[in-house]
Amino acid sequence: MARPGTSGEGGIDYTMAMLRLRYKGVFDWEGLYKTMKGWFKEREYDFLEKRYKHKMRAGGYAEIEVNWDCWREETEYVKNWVTVYFHLWDVKEVEVIKNGKKMTLTKGRMKIEIEPWVEVDYEGRWADSLFKRKLRDFYNRFLYRIEIESLWQDKLWYNANKLHQLTKRYLEMEAESEAFDDYW
Repeated sequence: MARPGTSGEGGIDYTMAMLRLRYKGVFDWEGLYKTMKGWFKEREYDFLEKRYKHKMRAGGYAEIEVNWDCWREETEYVKNWVTVYFHLWDVKEVEVIKNGKKMTLTKGRMKIEIEPWVEVDYEGRWADSLFKRKLRDFYNRFLYRIEIESLWQDKLWYNANKLHQLTKRYLEMEAESEAFDDYW
C-alpha cells in the first residue's frame, strides 16, 4: 500500500513497529470509534477516513472495514503519521443490560492495527534535483538521524502505544502494559 502524502512529493518514511489488537466478544463499536477519533482530535491531528465499508453477510451478520490516515506536522521538515485499520467480522447488534440499563451493543470479532511512522521532507523541498536529494539523504543519514530516531520516532511510538492502551482499556481487556507511560 502506498503511503499517504508521499506520492511524487519526495518524502522519506521512517517506519516503526505496528501495534495490533484482536478482540472477540461484545463491545460498544460506536463508543470505541468516537473515543479513538477523539484521541486524535485532542492531539491536534488532521484526520481522514479513507474507507468505511459495511457489507452484510449471510445470517444477518456484517463485516466492517475502516481505514484512517491521521497526521500532524511537527516541524517544516517532519510530519508524524498514524494509520489505523479496523476489520470486524461476524458483526451483529445485540441488546444487553449493563449497569441496570438496556443498551444496544455490537457482538463480533475485531482486529485493529495501529501503524505509526515519521515522514521527513514531506513537502519535497529537497527532491526536485539529484543534488538536493543526495544532500537530503546525507543530512538524514548522518546529521539528523539521531534526532529522527531518538526524538521523533520514539515520541510517536510511545504516543501510538498510549492509543493502543486506551483501546484496550475501553474494551476492558485484561492485558495492559504502559510502556514508559510518563516518558512522553
